[in-house]
Amino acid sequence: MNILRRTAFERLLDAFRCNGLAVIEHSATRASAQAPGHSSADRSVSILDVGGKVVMHCHAGENTADVLAAIGLTMADMFDNRRDLTYRYPDAAWAKRKAPQQRNSKKSFEQSASPRGGLLYRQDRITDAVTVHLVEGEQDADALATIGVPAVSARSGASSAHLANYAALAGKHVIVWQDKDNAGRARVARIEPILKGIAESVTVVEAPDGCHDAADAVARDGHIDHVTTVNPSSDEPDADADFWQSRDVLRHIRSFARARYVSPDAVLAAALCRVIAAVEPTVVLPPTVGSKASLNFFAALVGRSGQGKDAAAAVAADCLEIRDYRGKMVEILTRQPGSGEGLAATFKARHASSASADDEPEGEVIRTTRAHLVVPEVGTLEAIAGRQGSTLVGELLKAYMGQSIGFDNAKASTTTSVEAHSYRLCLTVGVQPENAGFFLSRGKDGLPQRLFWASTIDPTAPEDCTDAPAPMTVRLPKFAPADAFYVLRIPDDAAAEIRACRHRIRIGDADVDPLDGHANLTRLKIAVGMMLLEGRTVVSDEDWRLAGVLLDRSSRVREHLQSVLADKRRKANRARGHEAAEREEIVAERRDQADRRRVADAIMRKLNRSDGWVSRTELRQTLKGDLRSLFDSVADALVDDGAIEKRDAGKSFECRLSRDWSRFGPDLKKAS
Repeated sequence: MNILRRTAFERLLDAFRCNGLAVIEHSATRASAQAPGHSSADRSVSILDVGGKVVMHCHAGENTADVLAAIGLTMADMFDNRRDLTYRYPDAAWAKRKAPQQRNSKKSFEQSASPRGGLLYRQDRITDAVTVHLVEGEQDADALATIGVPAVSARSGASSAHLANYAALAGKHVIVWQDKDNAGRARVARIEPILKGIAESVTVVEAPDGCHDAADAVARDGHIDHVTTVNPSSDEPDADADFWQSRDVLRHIRSFARARYVSPDAVLAAALCRVIAAVEPTVVLPPTVGSKASLNFFAALVGRSGQGKDAAAAVAADCLEIRDYRGKMVEILTRQPGSGEGLAATFKARHASSASADDEPEGEVIRTTRAHLVVPEVGTLEAIAGRQGSTLVGELLKAYMGQSIGFDNAKASTTTSVEAHSYRLCLTVGVQPENAGFFLSRGKDGLPQRLFWASTIDPTAPEDCTDAPAPMTVRLPKFAPADAFYVLRIPDDAAAEIRACRHRIRIGDADVDPLDGHANLTRLKIAVGMMLLEGRTVVSDEDWRLAGVLLDRSSRVREHLQSVLADKRRKANRARGHEAAEREEIVAERRDQADRRRVADAIMRKLNRSDGWVSRTELRQTLKGDLRSLFDSVADALVDDGAIEKRDAGKSFECRLSRDWSRFGPDLKKAS
């Protein structure tokens, strides 16, 4: 037998037979074979052709590489061309899996495009599917397809799965396969919150005992009837557990949030806004890059209507009592913005009493220095920003940096200008995914990178929660002196990382987005918030590390929103395309009807002026060249209507008016 045949499936079967081992072919893509060294009754090796390569499972527990070596093959022989296998995606992208050339070679991939926002593998084949299986790799999706199970996978495997565009799974029941390794569990932890905001339902499963993944299960059993359902709440990712267990205040926030049935991430985001808003504007970040920087902080709570954005903001106020270093409760002024100018007006000094704006000011000067803007829905900001002459976006960008806001006018009573670093402004805003364009469309200004994005989804929440603990007291430290700037100390590693990023931006490194500088500043502000929650005055290395964990979550939420908006744009474009095509079709149909009417009129006029039968050739010659292609179909329609008669004339035909043509006559005679 020739073991160098075209496909890997055929190659393996021939190799087993050439070595005197029994083979049973169950179908064109699935077979069982006798394991080397086992009895002739043994059929413990299952072989599955998944298109371009094979998957092999040995029930006897033998290593795949050992089985192949025993029949004179290598791991590369599991690929049709022994070099690689290219997977094609619906968006014309491709991913190439390299065939291992040595026994212990690591997996190697090459791809044509970034996984960010990429479509799913086999996405174009699940349009009508109600239930779809989401697996880790293309091989798994192809394996499930061999048994008729609709399946898709994201580009680049486990590590970048959260970057994919999952919009195609909207409204579907999604079964997520979790591979039995740390990377597989981390993948599910990243994508499950994203899917729960898109799919009708999400169920996490693992392959049956003795199998690692979907392809392994299909190769061994030929079905997936024995998968195991995974309860995410009982298998929480270690990284997530480590974060919430790292500090008493974080454990408290999560317990309190879950007791109130809201997302801990969203509550923490709102709590960071509140604790930073409780600190006077004289507390600033050091001039690591440029000049000193403000702590002003913005957070977006992301979720669909009813998923707890407002509730999370309210719970943040309930779970922590923020007091100053003397133990006095800190009052935090809460406002909703009315305009760009209104931001500055919040901090404008005013006198306790005066009869009118034109009178001499009287009484004590009162000035607000700290405020927390709470906006339940981003649509409010969008409506304000959409007004003619609105300055809201520009003022928000300046406020985040602590720059001077407001405007100077001729009259002091109408001047709203507020000096830089003389105000503390924090913003908490609710964002429905479909409405996130207000922020994300302003990426060139760095607005999305200035926000901390927190999801209102808590995928690992237990079904039953204990009663909420009593509120925890957060006592802020004393920042002295109170009448001068207090510059915070930050870790050397944080400063070095920020400066390294800035240097690459400064020299024009094409691999660095200049807007990443805003992300580093946001991370540093989160670190300060973590510091304040513990009542300290120095940002620690641990604060910086935990802030990195939160910023990574924030980036994933923002990337999910970008994929949702991209899908929304695609759907809108398709709808506009359908409308345009329909309009063109209507216009073409009307034009065709008019042309057919002209042909019918010409035929009837010609026959009305003639006596008896007229040949097809003579009738067609009365028409303009661009109308002659319609002659035969119009003539047949006139015959069907009883207006004319038709008879064969050699290889052609000829026509005359019907005896009942008089009902067409008046108009024809008038026209002739």
